[in-house]
Amino acid sequence: MSSEIPSDIDRGKYDRGLRLDLMLIIGIVTVLIAVELFVFIMITTTTQAWTMMPLPMFGVYIVVIGLLIGIETLGCAQVYRSIKEHRFRLRYYD
Repeated sequence: MSSEIPSDIDRGKYDRGLRLDLMLIIGIVTVLIAVELFVFIMITTTTQAWTMMPLPMFGVYIVVIGLLIGIETLGCAQVYRSIKEHRFRLRYYD
């Protein structure tokens, strides 16, 4: 990764654009987590899974939801790192 910034690039414009992208990515992660937790709560309360599901099965369900949220969060973090790394070279905000 080259840390050199071309001389014809407005650094302030790129920093503002990166902050806006960060807010967008945080919004995406928040919506994904909220929707997944809503679906999880609706499934477990509607089907009364709290009382009917064996405890080990419920634990597996929680682990799967946790992995899903973790993988999505890591994916969004990777997108942010990629934008941050390549924004000057690709002239992302011009």
